[in-house]
Amino acid sequence: MSLKTASEVERGSEGLDYDGVRKVIKTVLLTVASKDSTLRVFDLRAQRLLLFAADLVFTKNEADQRDEVKAAINLKVASWRSDNYTVRDPVVAWLMMQENSKARKGDDKVALGFAVAGAFPRAMSTQAGLKVYFGAKHIAALAREEMRIRALPENEVLAEGSNAQAAAVAKKAASVGLYATNVRDLAAEVQKIISHTLWQVSIPAANWENGADRARVLRLAALGYYATDYARVSMDEFVAFLQDFANGFLDRDMPGPGSLRGARLSRRQVENAVAECFSFARFEANTEDVFDLDAPFAYWSDHGDMGGKSVAQAIYQELMDLRQKALAHFDSAVGAISWLRYKDLYFPGKDPAVSEAYKAKEFAWRHFRIFNFYDAERYMGKASALLARRLETIATDEKNIAKWREELRLESKRRESV
Repeated sequence: MSLKTASEVERGSEGLDYDGVRKVIKTVLLTVASKDSTLRVFDLRAQRLLLFAADLVFTKNEADQRDEVKAAINLKVASWRSDNYTVRDPVVAWLMMQENSKARKGDDKVALGFAVAGAFPRAMSTQAGLKVYFGAKHIAALAREEMRIRALPENEVLAEGSNAQAAAVAKKAASVGLYATNVRDLAAEVQKIISHTLWQVSIPAANWENGADRARVLRLAALGYYATDYARVSMDEFVAFLQDFANGFLDRDMPGPGSLRGARLSRRQVENAVAECFSFARFEANTEDVFDLDAPFAYWSDHGDMGGKSVAQAIYQELMDLRQKALAHFDSAVGAISWLRYKDLYFPGKDPAVSEAYKAKEFAWRHFRIFNFYDAERYMGKASALLARRLETIATDEKNIAKWREELRLESKRRESV
């Protein structure tokens, strides 16, 4: 049997082909749920992905069929699930076994094998020639579109298109609530199938809330955000690191039946797995993509009080505020430097105060580049204050010089009169 993949139909003329992706996923789920297929999932999140996918691709008129598919998936998952991450990845080993059986007996004599797992099994499987039918990114995209439609009153949905698009818009309006009618909070369900990268530190959340360890927490958070941004902008280097790590991981497998020792992941497979399985947000994009609780990839925590922000969001917001303060200090410093240059008095190598301000500004930019806005704000504030004091000193000196010149002029005039 040859099934289409979501990636083969995911792009339409106006963006993601939601209907095409739904059809592909529905066909795959029906095949997975059939008695002629077998299923392996890596963990509970993988199981939830399949169940949520069923909610998003069956209409309310297909509720009975949807429930049958979900029941079949749960039954197959209950018979086998792996919760252990080992070098000899059980999902990969099982898929390889299925492929070997097909090669020996023929495709029509071996049950179709399906598995849901993470980036490493995905890379190993695709390198072996297996297909990836759909992933969490497709499920999240369907959820995002359904959330968008649910948030609009029907008359606004109708007003979105021009006259030429009236038929398509009317059809879209008619589909409001058509999918996932049994799911109240779509964002909460997406949260169950994705994993945010979190850092655990030995600093109690209460210490942050009462102001203790503020500097350490903000510096650690800056390190985390910089590491994410570095991976995003230096993807080739990051992929090379992961490839080396994964192949070293495979080298440590014990020899014997099913051993993966000697297997090698290609750079292309690692690169594809990273692109499909991970999302590296720009620092500024975290506001919209992560901490907006209406976003499909939103993050919230049980540590947040009712009506309050999560600790992660509070830390991020503090960094954003310090970033703005650092830039405000910089604006003041630029004004002072411009005035000094206009007066031909800006000599960092000769004027001690100006030299100290120059060094502080350089330190500020170094911290700013790595998102350590806590120290960037401190150093930029120091530079701004030093330059402001230098201007005051010069202004006072110029005032005294003017007064002294006026006294000399008056004294000279008095002598001339005598």
